[in-house]
Amino acid sequence: TRGAPPSVTWTVPKLTDNQLKTLGVGEVTVTATQVDAVGNESLASAPLKFTIVAPDAPRFRYEAGIDPTGKVSFAQAETGAITIQGDLGLKLEITVFNPAADRTLKLTIEGNDNDGIRLLVKLSKDQIEELLVGAYVITAVQIDSADNRSEPDTTNLVLNAPAAPMLRYATGVSANDAASI
Repeated sequence: TRGAPPSVTWTVPKLTDNQLKTLGVGEVTVTATQVDAVGNESLASAPLKFTIVAPDAPRFRYEAGIDPTGKVSFAQAETGAITIQGDLGLKLEITVFNPAADRTLKLTIEGNDNDGIRLLVKLSKDQIEELLVGAYVITAVQIDSADNRSEPDTTNLVLNAPAAPMLRYATGVSANDAASI
């Protein structure tokens, strides 16, 4: 008689992005069989279950000095009023929407595997002109390599028009003198 064959441990190779995409989000069951040299197949192993989850939602925070109601000036919008924090290796999709003007701006930022995405949202002068003054709704979603999307995180930002300039009479001129000017 011969002894039992030696025990062997197998490691499942890392799934490719395309393979992960076919699995989607949810519970996955893995079983294994083995086949000997003459083609005899074993019974399936006990199932191993795991769950593929979408990434966590990104996180917004207002920068120091920004009104907690989200009201900002043009200058603050151009230098950055909001930070969005994402996770390692994920893509960040940001939508800035001005419902009153029905204007939308979409931004996509690619993460890398070395650090999380920390993005200071800055709007250029052209973007501000495109979106117009108003109350913006900013939404961000994280997307992993299998295209699983997080729940959105949303914040509001109100872009105020600059204050009206103040007019004054020059020194030595009064309202009564205005008719003679």
